[in-house]
Amino acid sequence: MLIFVEGIDKAGKSVFINHLSQVASLPIYRKLPPTLQTSDHHNYFKGVGFALVELHQLFKFDVVVDRSFVSDWVYTNKQAPQKNFAIWHEWELRQQLVNESSIIYVEIPYEVFVERISADPDPYMGANDYNRHTELYEEYLRKTSLPFVRINGNESPDEQLAELRRWSLDMPLCRLRAKLLNYLSL
Repeated sequence: MLIFVEGIDKAGKSVFINHLSQVASLPIYRKLPPTLQTSDHHNYFKGVGFALVELHQLFKFDVVVDRSFVSDWVYTNKQAPQKNFAIWHEWELRQQLVNESSIIYVEIPYEVFVERISADPDPYMGANDYNRHTELYEEYLRKTSLPFVRINGNESPDEQLAELRRWSLDMPLCRLRAKLLNYLSL
């Protein structure tokens, strides 16, 4: 099972990921990109994504992924608008991610984002980037074939896990649901 945790900068992904990892005893995979030219980041993240999925398929490990090909698509489209979504959709299907993967989208209201970005500035994202980034994430979520759940990055980690449990219980019976419920002790 691959759990892709996504959301804009300062949404609270790291706090949620660390809590989920601790509660469910799941390892975390974080991409730490080398310093690259902006145009090279797409190829780097695409390569990391392919490697991660292949390792999952070979060794059947379960892992929480801090950002993935979803962020790749968002950030690529921020730099080069109208990047074709069909490539990612085909990749999702070809890699058979639908049966054993999900996206957890951590979202926060604009006011909370501004408060957090003001307290801890980010060199790659400012308050004026919020709308474009959230629009691109929303577009991806509308198009993806992967199951996804939204959690509020302004809630406590325990409240977020409760939302993930509710979502898991509402899923159709499948391997993903069984694994999630097992990890979340339900």
